[in-house]
Parts: sequence; C-alpha cells; structure tokens
Amino acid sequence: MVELQKIIDLVAGDTGRTYFRFLGLDLTTYTVIGLHVKRQDGTTFTKEVEPEGASAPERGYVTWQAGDLTPGRHEAEVEFNPGADAHETLPKRYPMILNVRPELGSAAPTP
Repeated sequence: MVELQKIIDLVAGDTGRTYFRFLGLDLTTYTVIGLHVKRQDGTTFTKEVEPEGASAPERGYVTWQAGDLTPGRHEAEVEFNPGADAHETLPKRYPMILNVRPELGSAAPTP
C-alpha cells in the first residue's frame, strides 16, 4: 500500500500493481483517474488508476508494464476525470516523485 505522498520508491522493471491510498476520496465516484508520469528524460506517459471497489473506496492501483519503470527520479500527478470540465489534479503544490531504483539482480539464488 502506498499513500499519496511526496516520494514513492519503486524498482525498475517491476510489473504488476502498486496500490495508492487517497485519504478522504471515494475513487468509485470518478469515471476516469489518470496517473501522469514525466520521466527524467522528459518523455511522458499516463496509466489508469483502477479503484479497488466499494469495500475499499479510498484505494486504487496502477498496473505497470515492462518498460514503464525506468531508473531515475520521475515526476507524477493524479488527475481525476481528465479532459472533463470538472476535473481535479493532485497533489496541488508539487508533483509526486517516483524514485525508481535499478534492480539489484534477477538471477536465482545460489546455494
């Protein structure tokens, strides 16, 4: 579980879900939630934040694909109902930082 905070630590090359907690927000009330990422090299991409559901309305997750998480410090923000007249972006003051470190190794351990 990752709370919406200033710095989020991740590992390069990881695939699967990262969970976020949006205190005080019911994610099920939004039609689209986008996580906008600006990589250190200036390229950008957007991932959809999926609400976990009625049992945990403040929780959502992003599913990473191979190549999404490259090493570096990347800026990110969450936009609720992007493109609509009534949309909101968090955090307000400064972007979040996705601190993606290189994987230390992927070989199977040796006995």
